[in-house]
Amino acid sequence: LIQINNFFAGQLRYLLGKLDEVPEGNGTMLDNTLIVWGNELGKGNSHTHHPVPIVLAGGAAGHFRMGRNLDVDDVDINRLLVSTLQYMGLEDETFGNLDSGSGGLPGLV
Repeated sequence: LIQINNFFAGQLRYLLGKLDEVPEGNGTMLDNTLIVWGNELGKGNSHTHHPVPIVLAGGAAGHFRMGRNLDVDDVDINRLLVSTLQYMGLEDETFGNLDSGSGGLPGLV
């Protein structure tokens, strides 16, 4: 499992490097891209769903404050996904069938 996750992390690194090589506007394509990379399991040995690691990468055209670590609970993951939907121009306030809705993740933007 560690080897698999290391492989995918390397692929993400490769993609980020390639995006950073493409000029776009006043920066690079990476500066204007949001990549959401996550894992379906928090801990592979027990198949728990918390904490599920999620990485936001790229500059997102300055929309999100990057370069930090947020420790969020399961409900906040839905809020994070709502924030990404709103970043793409959708006006959704919920994500998922069981989400009661409360908008984006506070402090992410």
